[in-house]
Amino acid sequence: MKLVVEKLDEAEEALDAARKEAQGEYEKAEVNSSSNVVRTGMWRVRVPVENLNAFRKAVLVEFPQRGQWAIGLVVGAPGPAIDRHLHGEMLTVFVPTAPNPTSGYTIIVRVAEIKELGISVDEALKFIVSLGVVTPGGARPHRPAALTSEDPRALPGG
Repeated sequence: MKLVVEKLDEAEEALDAARKEAQGEYEKAEVNSSSNVVRTGMWRVRVPVENLNAFRKAVLVEFPQRGQWAIGLVVGAPGPAIDRHLHGEMLTVFVPTAPNPTSGYTIIVRVAEIKELGISVDEALKFIVSLGVVTPGGARPHRPAALTSEDPRALPGG
């Protein structure tokens, strides 16, 4: 991955914090700090496979706007470079897109505005990939009364 940052020192601190959290070790680190040259750095970090569980829990967040809810995956705290601009306890949440959860949105949300789902990350991803057809716990999806009519005018706003 190539990353361009304005403040290399802050990026290096953030990388080191992530490495420590994942209990990883630097395999290789090179920083070019020649005069009259843009500073560059390259780091190779080894993290034990059992520590690669980046997504800690499945949650609900109001996204993309109030009144609409999306399943998100908690990544962790946004870090000091971002925290100092925000007020209150915040978490970084990845909101995957459906049906391809490898793309999505990284959002920073107040902890008070997050609803824990109590389901596994795997169950949340199955729900997303299936477009909501496969529900957590294997239960059949609830069919709201508005969807029982064959008449599209019966839908709210129809």
